[in-house]
Amino acid sequence: MRGGGVFVKKLKVIISLADQNFARTTSVGTYNVAVHLAKGLAAHPGVELTVLNTPASGVEIAGVRNIQFAGVTDSMGRRVWWDQVRLNREVHRLRPDWLFMPKGYLSFMRRPPCPTVAYVHDVMYHEYWRQGIPGFPKFKSWYFRKCVEATLRYAQVIVTNSEYTKGQINAEARACGYPEPKLVAIGIGFAAPIPAEEKQDQILALVSRWPNKITPRAVEYLSRWERQSRFAGQILCVGSLPEGTVLPARWRWLQRLPAAEFNRTMGASKALVYFTRNEGFGMPPVEAALHGTAPVFSAIPPTEEAMLGLGLPFQNEDYESFRVAMDKALACPSETVAQWARALHARHNWDRVTRELVALLTA
Repeated sequence: MRGGGVFVKKLKVIISLADQNFARTTSVGTYNVAVHLAKGLAAHPGVELTVLNTPASGVEIAGVRNIQFAGVTDSMGRRVWWDQVRLNREVHRLRPDWLFMPKGYLSFMRRPPCPTVAYVHDVMYHEYWRQGIPGFPKFKSWYFRKCVEATLRYAQVIVTNSEYTKGQINAEARACGYPEPKLVAIGIGFAAPIPAEEKQDQILALVSRWPNKITPRAVEYLSRWERQSRFAGQILCVGSLPEGTVLPARWRWLQRLPAAEFNRTMGASKALVYFTRNEGFGMPPVEAALHGTAPVFSAIPPTEEAMLGLGLPFQNEDYESFRVAMDKALACPSETVAQWARALHARHNWDRVTRELVALLTA
């Protein structure tokens, strides 16, 4: 590219999406961040992007070089081979200026062959491993912990989603005995607010088998509120369920929805209910507001940071605060939610995140 008659060399960046599988991912949020950052880098005029991709990712980034690798996510063995051996071979062959790892997991068997930036979303695998959470695969927990430790050792730059997660990563580095890494909270972006749809008499609740989502408490509180408020509409649950958790008979369990259908369902709901006790960021409350839906969410540090003091938070240990938040959500004017959406998008947008990322790589 040329500016003022001077040739400016584009930054050669490789991003790895080959370990992404939308149908099987345990974190749709992590998947979305990877895809949007790939699209943002592809559109940046100062970046020459190569995408290491897979058909299972369900996305192709237009206008850039896509190299396809089939089967990476078919089994844990194939995933380990990709992480530890094959990825570094491809990067060595292509010789970029930077390797960008949007899941934040580096090989612990060998150092990356070029400068590397990793997006670390949280350290929950570490916590699961330390706590021995029942039902959480011990090998996966050990394996991804080792990969993040490699990130702390080898990455030239670590980026993350929130100041809260930045603090957690710094604490993890100290616990591992590593020097404090170069770490920047560049955040997460979202698409522009969508005009509010006509609301159906329904509430959308997110559920998950993972213990940080405290789904049994979500079912308990929401059932109690439904009885007390005499809510006669539909309660829709999207996600997985922990073993032994049973939903009330008249609720609908939709499990996982394609992105477009999920967004339509969220936009048509009067409220989104999001329980969690630990997150790196907590995307769903922001997404709900951007779709014109009142977000009711656990008041923990990362969600409160992400929501900028907006929305309808509640305390996980206090049913009464949840009840008040739900009642306010159903009475919340659409213009109030629209004001929240505008403020949230001004802070959380992909253009800003991509600019900050590229500035770090060119500093």
